[in-house]
Amino acid sequence: MTDLGPLVDRLAALPKLKDVPRPELEWLAGHGRLESYPAGTVAAPKGVPVENLWVVLAGQVKSQADRG
Repeated sequence: MTDLGPLVDRLAALPKLKDVPRPELEWLAGHGRLESYPAGTVAAPKGVPVENLWVVLAGQVKSQADRG
């Protein structure tokens, strides 16, 4: 089993998650997966629903929505 401590520490350092109890952050880390994308990657193409929770640990995300 992988040591999730460093990932849990990174989650706990995020302002929006700072008050979440550590056992809940441990659960999140244990049930999620860590992904990394190169700059410019389209992580959720138009028309494809986003079905997961994304927590951005580093970098930036740009979001666009058509509202015709």
